[in-house]
Amino acid sequence: MSKIALTPNASGTGTLTIAAPNTNTDSTINLPDSAGSFVTADTSGNVGIGTSSTSYKLDVQGTPGSNPIALFKNTAASGEATLRLQTAANDKAVVEYYTNGNGNWRAGPGITTAGAFEINSVTAGATRMLIDSSGNLLVGRTAPGTINVAGTCIVPDGSIIIERDNNQLMSLNRLNGNGTLILFQRGAGNVVGSIVGNTSSTSYNTSSDYRLKEDWQPMSGSIDRVKALNPVNFAWKVDGSRVDGFLAHETQEVVPEAVTGTKDAVDADGNPEYQGIDQSKLVPLLTAALKEAITEIESLKARVATLESA
Repeated sequence: MSKIALTPNASGTGTLTIAAPNTNTDSTINLPDSAGSFVTADTSGNVGIGTSSTSYKLDVQGTPGSNPIALFKNTAASGEATLRLQTAANDKAVVEYYTNGNGNWRAGPGITTAGAFEINSVTAGATRMLIDSSGNLLVGRTAPGTINVAGTCIVPDGSIIIERDNNQLMSLNRLNGNGTLILFQRGAGNVVGSIVGNTSSTSYNTSSDYRLKEDWQPMSGSIDRVKALNPVNFAWKVDGSRVDGFLAHETQEVVPEAVTGTKDAVDADGNPEYQGIDQSKLVPLLTAALKEAITEIESLKARVATLESA
């Protein structure tokens, strides 16, 4: 049979007072301290800790730091829920904090001891989203900078890594109307390009307004420059597939603005920094060369017509 025991301490000076109800309908229980009630259970079924008056079912008040608001500790450290806020239907947890067996806090959502914020799957126990102590936002993965790991990583400098097997990597959808899907900017308000979609097609744009340009001049010698280009058919080392294209460093000598990077460049660790090419930037040169060729063709046709009519 359970018993309630009040055991005094001969050296103690404090007094614990449990006040009797004033009336039969007064069922409030107060456990007071020197500053007022620190535990209150009133007639509405509200419980207050650190406050004598509350309109909430559970109201815990305190000062974070020196006087923490609350500490809920699972001494078993075996992964059971330490604190759970739950909906009435289907046993769904709204918020659940628990230890992962190693004494580290993991949560859905919650704060880890390393300063990371995690949102976990309660059923599978796997981390679904994580903001780590370096400020990296990770979705479907637990570490940044890892290649061939499905998931999304956004790092503080703005870099975004998205990896996924099969299906699309990213879906951009305008629910209503035509217009911009992605806007590219350099600096404050300096728009340098965009991806624009309508009901049936997509346009990839770089800035080209005449108001951004000056000192424009006709292109000349385009045929000679085109002849200096070296289109080749090559195989990619990664899978052996063959395609038509250019070697970046050769093209850079003819159309520098079409190529990024430097031939044979490496980073601080000796890893290759590969060059890239934007083949669309070859279009102005090809167009100018075609116009020169058309002019020459028209001139030759006129000369032939003159000779034939003589």
